[in-house]
Amino acid sequence: WFSTVINPKKPTENQPFSDFELYSFRKATSMYFGVVYPDQFKTEPIKKKTAPKKVIPVKKKKKLPVEGGC
Repeated sequence: WFSTVINPKKPTENQPFSDFELYSFRKATSMYFGVVYPDQFKTEPIKKKTAPKKVIPVKKKKKLPVEGGC
């Protein structure tokens, strides 16, 4: 069971299409049971995009005119 389902042999190129379907089914079954294949992790590294910093203008308060005096 282990050698047929968990660790299936890859068919050669001259074997019929049904052998390739059986291989892909057994490979999917072994992934279900926790076997990890190296071709699953051949992804490109994640590129981090830095967002441009937003410039927030600081609004100055208007000076109130001086009222009254002595």
